[in-house]
Amino acid sequence: MNIKEFIEALIATANRFDTEDYLANWEADAVLDDPSVGEIFKGHKGIRRYFKDYFIGYKTQTRLLQIKPLGENEVYI
Repeated sequence: MNIKEFIEALIATANRFDTEDYLANWEADAVLDDPSVGEIFKGHKGIRRYFKDYFIGYKTQTRLLQIKPLGENEVYI
């Protein structure tokens, strides 16, 4: 699976508000930096809180507008 397919699958999971499937896409020590909320979320505990607060809590529906590779394992979406 290429990075674009992965991101599209991650977005589809997020749009279903499936917390466990969403977390399954993240490494246990992953870091999620979302400048729109002014916070960095670390590990599954932090990413779970981010997902529940900002996706489920606001009933957010996401779509991919662009993807910009920043490094081997890092993208800006």
